[in-house]
Amino acid sequence: MGPTPVEVVEVSDLRPHARRRPARLRRQGPVLVDLAKAARMLETRALRATGPLVVVGHLSHLLPIERVVLLRCRPDVLRRRLERRGVRGRALLENVEAEAVDVILQEAVGLGRRIWELDTTHLGPAEVAARVKSIVDGRGKPAFGHVDWLKYALDLPARATGRKRGGRSRG
Repeated sequence: MGPTPVEVVEVSDLRPHARRRPARLRRQGPVLVDLAKAARMLETRALRATGPLVVVGHLSHLLPIERVVLLRCRPDVLRRRLERRGVRGRALLENVEAEAVDVILQEAVGLGRRIWELDTTHLGPAEVAARVKSIVDGRGKPAFGHVDWLKYALDLPARATGRKRGGRSRG
């Protein structure tokens, strides 16, 4: 018997009518997600699935899921990765701050989720995928709390924006 196929679901795909949203609204930034509706859509999708579902996204830990695999990245490296993807300004700072102070980890712990925390700072996509698949296949015990980026929170605005501490922005 071969490996079990895994279906990947993006949280953004669980928004009702996500595909019919006008282009002008899609460009306006973050969208509010009705978590109760997203949870119902996920449950419907799970009933049709032939194997495990992996739910991907910043809000996935808030949905009715069994396990949370939290991908972590050192904040300075995360900043560079996000900048390469075109993320700037407030969104960049919020993402880097949230990583530095464990926002998603704390939310998942508060919800009583089973958590696997993976430091992806020096891993490529194939290695991350292999580790996640191992967890999905039931190997390894939940483990979190070994990643600590708090020291990066001390100078976050400067680190996130690329300015030196005390520097002024042009405006």
